[in-house]
Amino acid sequence: MFCILPAIAFFAPLAEASTYLGSWHNTTFDTMGDLTVEFDIKSNKVVGFIDADGPVFGGGDPPAIPFNATLKKNGSGNFNVPGTPMGDIAGSFDAKGNLTVTITNIPGGVLTEARIRGLFDLKLEKFDMVYEIDNSSGSYAKGVGEAHVPKKPALKVAGKVNYSGKSGKTTARVLTNTGIKSFKAEASGAQVGVIGANPYKIIVKKAKRKITRVKVTAINEDGFKVRKFVKFIKK
Repeated sequence: MFCILPAIAFFAPLAEASTYLGSWHNTTFDTMGDLTVEFDIKSNKVVGFIDADGPVFGGGDPPAIPFNATLKKNGSGNFNVPGTPMGDIAGSFDAKGNLTVTITNIPGGVLTEARIRGLFDLKLEKFDMVYEIDNSSGSYAKGVGEAHVPKKPALKVAGKVNYSGKSGKTTARVLTNTGIKSFKAEASGAQVGVIGANPYKIIVKKAKRKITRVKVTAINEDGFKVRKFVKFIKK
């Protein structure tokens, strides 16, 4: 029904030049579509385009929207882009990743205004947002959106664990800008279990050898895999 993602394009200069991929979802009408944002920083300018696929505003797939915005020295800025296929876009962003956008003069004469509140995680290269659309009667629809740079996750876990007694334990954390599809810990000559959810707790029991080499593997929802080995050493 609606996609407010053009705002991402103007906020992009606060992150490194990249391609963000994701989707939008109108939770009121259960409609959705894909999102692609590409940008490049040139001096104090950021140029690129955004392509929102699907039934934006309940219509067909709109053309990609190009952009060219000025970036202030403190990482903040304001933008005003009238006459786009989605309406007149105005908003602001700051260096901490906060974004606000308002769209008015929406084509079709049914919807009156749309508002977005979003946040960029510049370290993970991820953007999350919520939005609301009004008509002449008030609130008409609400939704969410997400876009991120597809990349390999990072796995934080100790390389060596010393333990005594019947079992050894350690904690593993996966750093990823999307969901985790699978997390496994396995070894030969011992029982290995995983409990919890990011951070995960890895437990080694009934080890037949003094040193048990545990293979830890994580795969995120983009299909990228990371693997590390942990030595559990029984005293």
